[in-house]
Amino acid sequence: MQTRPVASSLWLGAAIVLVAANLRPAVVGVAPLLAEIRAGEGLSATAAGVLTALPLLCFGLLAPAAPGLARRIGMERALLLALVVLCAGFAVRTLSPLAALFAGTVVAGAAIAIGNVLLPGLIKRDFPHRTGLMTGLYTMAISAGGALAAGVTVPVAQAAGLDWRSALGMWGLFAALALLCWLPQARRARRAVVVGAPRVRGLWRQPLAWQVTGFMGLQSFGFFASAAWLPAVFVDRGADPVTAGWLLSLASFGGLVGSMTAPVLATRFRRQGALAAAITAIAVLGLLGVLLVPGARSCRWCCSACPKERRSGSR
Repeated sequence: MQTRPVASSLWLGAAIVLVAANLRPAVVGVAPLLAEIRAGEGLSATAAGVLTALPLLCFGLLAPAAPGLARRIGMERALLLALVVLCAGFAVRTLSPLAALFAGTVVAGAAIAIGNVLLPGLIKRDFPHRTGLMTGLYTMAISAGGALAAGVTVPVAQAAGLDWRSALGMWGLFAALALLCWLPQARRARRAVVVGAPRVRGLWRQPLAWQVTGFMGLQSFGFFASAAWLPAVFVDRGADPVTAGWLLSLASFGGLVGSMTAPVLATRFRRQGALAAAITAIAVLGLLGVLLVPGARSCRWCCSACPKERRSGSR
């Protein structure tokens, strides 16, 4: 493997962090606005649940297509395509028909599914000796992007006099910035040529593969369910939407330290089960505190309430 120049590696690392920061605003940014969307559009609780579940369904259904797309056009170009699709999803959600909100959410979810799969692989390929550090930065950027969307979407919209459609659409500018920064990577990259790609049929018969799949699926479900409904919980308890958004942001920022350190620690342990169990226990404790502790005191549990998305830097 050829060694990249330092300047090129720094630019690639910064571009990866910026792309990663765009993998959650399209999802988390809806939560602080959910009450306004339901009131303005007459959405039932079921329809609101479908809206918040659509991105997660996209992740599960479309993620398997990402490796094939990368083999055809290369990782860098596949990620560029994902950013273009993400920008399109934001644009569609600004349109007036209610169906556009759901359609744009599906489009954005499809783009994020590709990024979720390909970015960790790109890190392992291009930063083989800094996998733990780069995975930590990548995971931290994901948490920071979600925290930023949760905290500033409503205040910025109110300050600028934006309705909820424009408030969601403004994150398209952030995605467009990531697209521009990623464009040089896609131009310099060559199409990947895969000869004799390894078969993975044996994974279907591996208990460990099913255990990891179940764990990752459940923790992702916990994260997105919490991100979607924690603001609604606090609004029902009397908080205004701005405060509810900042509380979700606080929960996301509480995971930044863990997001940075967990992948680095994971690379130092042969078995990572105890680390995963400890992180999960903290998330469960925080959620129980939010749900069971009455009144404003439940806000104190926010830092551990939102299950953190974990990415292991180990093989």
